Amino acid sequence: MIVTSDALLKKHLYDSDFMWALAHTKPVSEVRADEYAGMAFVGGGAAIVGIPENKPLQDIALRIYEQQGGVIAGICHGTEGIKNLKLSDGTFLIQGKVLTSFPDAFLNKESPVYKAYPFSAEASIKRHGGIFRHGANGKSHVEVDGRLVTGMSWESSVGVAESMIRLFQQ
Repeated sequence: MIVTSDALLKKHLYDSDFMWALAHTKPVSEVRADEYAGMAFVGGGAAIVGIPENKPLQDIALRIYEQQGGVIAGICHGTEGIKNLKLSDGTFLIQGKVLTSFPDAFLNKESPVYKAYPFSAEASIKRHGGIFRHGANGKSHVEVDGRLVTGMSWESSVGVAESMIRLFQQ
């Protein structure tokens, strides 16, 4: 179901150029890391299930971060896309860095989604050596640690994008 009552969603939904771009997204095999200054992993089911083990995507992210000196970002459960990134020295990218994602404190463990996917982004970050912080439920909360930018939830999307832009401009 597509929600058209939200002005921003409606604007993009009826933007033929935007919709064309979505329909003609490059396959991962055609993406060249040297053409990008940053990469953002956005939350959702695929961020938990398919992205963390997707070697081609992981390789692109590592090349952007290490070889390009680029920015890596994660929004909400999109942090799962960066949790397995290992730097050339063998350490996890997130090790010792401050991150945020959707916290356990706000999980509804009675929801059908949680029962189908009993998953903790917070535990995942901590397991790979990240330092987890979060803000208030329903509010934007962004953490920037070096060239790593993370947002707690969808409400943090604009803040993550703005933080990435500031880093690009430095």
